[in-house]
Amino acid sequence: MPSSGFTRVAFAILALVFSSLFSASAARAQCGGFCVYEVATPQMGSSYAGFAAVAQDAATVYLNPAGMTRLEKAEVLGGAYAAFFKLKFDTNQSGTAAPFGGGNGGSGNGFLPGVGSYAVVPITDDLRVGMAINGLFGGSVDYSQGWVARTFITELSLITLNFQPTLAYRVTDWLSLGAGLNVLRTELDKFELNLTPLGGGPSVNANGADDWSVAGTFGVLLEPVEGTRLGVTYRTKSDANLTGGNASNFKFNFNYPQGFNVSLFHQLNPAVALLFDAGWSDWSDFSQNSVRVRGADVSFDRKWDDTWRVAGGLQYSLGESWLLQGGVSYDSSPVKNKRRTPDLPVSEQYRFSAGVQHKLRSNLTVGLTYTFLWFGNPKIRKVDIPGLGAPSPLDGEYDPSYGMFFGLTAKWEFCSPLPWASCPDKS
Repeated sequence: MPSSGFTRVAFAILALVFSSLFSASAARAQCGGFCVYEVATPQMGSSYAGFAAVAQDAATVYLNPAGMTRLEKAEVLGGAYAAFFKLKFDTNQSGTAAPFGGGNGGSGNGFLPGVGSYAVVPITDDLRVGMAINGLFGGSVDYSQGWVARTFITELSLITLNFQPTLAYRVTDWLSLGAGLNVLRTELDKFELNLTPLGGGPSVNANGADDWSVAGTFGVLLEPVEGTRLGVTYRTKSDANLTGGNASNFKFNFNYPQGFNVSLFHQLNPAVALLFDAGWSDWSDFSQNSVRVRGADVSFDRKWDDTWRVAGGLQYSLGESWLLQGGVSYDSSPVKNKRRTPDLPVSEQYRFSAGVQHKLRSNLTVGLTYTFLWFGNPKIRKVDIPGLGAPSPLDGEYDPSYGMFFGLTAKWEFCSPLPWASCPDKS
């Protein structure tokens, strides 16, 4: 009945708004560049192998908008995860020539919660609308106030929340197109450094600087034969110009990069599906940064490189009620050891994931995922720390570093509230 349908829509909107209050924390994880793959979806269980071609739930709103046409019913998907990180820097005192003393950076161990929410509603047999709210980019480091590179950074936490309304249209039985508008809210939750040689507390504190920006996501989904899908996703670049906060006359400008992914889903037999993925991100465009601190403008080139990604995985069905999945992925490092800086100590990454989904009822499916994220031991080799007025190389390396993600998802399917929209198996 229409009244029941509109109640469902109200519930879906409420779920999206409620989860958005917590989604900002999802952007704090360190990962390739400082993108965030873990966006609280079932694909966490396969290291996001084949993510642009799977199109099995509402997460495709974000992963590949064109995949929404494969969802015959309206759907709301919500997810949450808990992550634990180990990151600790050890200074090589013999290779570090700062004009004043200081110790190691301290422990970067920490706990990170995050959530994401996704919804799809059929408008006609071939047209879908959707909405995603999740964390898209982010990074977080926290060093001791008296460490040797305190004039460059003591604490940084960058949060980016993504609001993405999306459309998809089925052109033919084998071709669908989709597009979404990314409305990005970026906030410099923490930005502190210490210009006082003897320590004594942060002398620059720009917490709260923020900006709104926009980008686009475009997707194509092809199914040349039944059971085989090819997905392509392209995300445009976006400029962030952070101002305001509790520091006067502060600006921080940089670019979020464009990216391109190609994915393959192949149903090998009724029980087994294979997943493959390859991608590229234009992190070299992020290299040019400019900061204004206390009225002084400083521009610097991080000399980052573009990154690439490969992933493989599989799904195994145990009847209609259980789906097992697993996957591995590799992301190249955007920066060499001689260019890595302690504010963004990113490196190459390896992911190893497993997950299970269980259909509790005909319209309700829950899932559990686990991901082990290995960073190795990133090195900083004689990188000059700016702001001291004299050559001051920092040398050292991070202890073997890793993260662990434990995820929970739930998807709810229902008939579209629009009276003209068809619904399979509608009673």
